Amino acid sequence: MTLDPIFPFSWVLLLAVGAVGLTLLAHRLPGKRLGKFRNGTLTLFRLLAVLGIVTLLLRPSREESLTPPRSNGLCWSRSILPAA
Repeated sequence: MTLDPIFPFSWVLLLAVGAVGLTLLAHRLPGKRLGKFRNGTLTLFRLLAVLGIVTLLLRPSREESLTPPRSNGLCWSRSILPAA
């Protein structure tokens, strides 16, 4: 697997750290109104969303090797076929 980030890797890393920091900061805000379970679940989903966005910014890809088709030595292009 190769990575071809949209932005330089250091920018993506900085963005990821900032987003995780803001997510954890947001964890404290609704904590009193929501129960611990709901607050933890909400934080988990927010962190998964941040992880998904960072993954898309890194643009992972997979290289596949393609082998050319085997030829039997005959060329069947239209240029050499007789006109019908």
